[in-house]
Amino acid sequence: MTFNNYLKKFQVISIIDYEMGNLYSIKGALEFLNFEYEVISDPALIAKAEKIILPGVGSFNKAMSIIKERGVDKALEDSVLGRGTPILGVCLGMQLLAKKGNEGGACSGLNFIDASIEKIELIDKRLKIPHVGFNTAHYIKDKKMFEGLEPELDFYFVHSFIMKNVEKGAIAATTNYGVEFVSAVEKNNIWGCQFHPEKSQLSGLRLLKNFLEI
Repeated sequence: MTFNNYLKKFQVISIIDYEMGNLYSIKGALEFLNFEYEVISDPALIAKAEKIILPGVGSFNKAMSIIKERGVDKALEDSVLGRGTPILGVCLGMQLLAKKGNEGGACSGLNFIDASIEKIELIDKRLKIPHVGFNTAHYIKDKKMFEGLEPELDFYFVHSFIMKNVEKGAIAATTNYGVEFVSAVEKNNIWGCQFHPEKSQLSGLRLLKNFLEI
């Protein structure tokens, strides 16, 4: 057994289930990459997780209401900020890492990244919202998230809101869809991508592998 396979055997990836995530595609990607995973919602288990993936589809406000009601926010804070557990937020999951959001009414987020979530405002009315399909991510040099990947690869997006006013140093990639927006963040053990790596073919799988092998 190689050392890499040894790590895979004994590190379990925790996928957070708060009933607003597309778990099937995330699970499929992890199975393809041959990583052990568990789907959890119990705050006690979340607080002890080794690596966390926070997926999400839907409204920021509704998601945070569920997360706070179930005590998942405090468990994530204890794990991610307290113990330094690596976390990857995907799509809405990345947005929830922000300080505040304005989808479905203004509310506070997890506040792992100093940023706000705002609706995409387009001048070019030929472009449609939501932003759906493959688009190019322009990487910031030396971010671990994109290690081993060629510059400016395409990833799959489905979203109507974007992360704005992002704290200095946390931006990992930007993308243009009528306006330039932050499409990935990386701040120490806190990673997030607005796109879906699990639906982005080989480039997305490599990004996932980079996270899983931290």
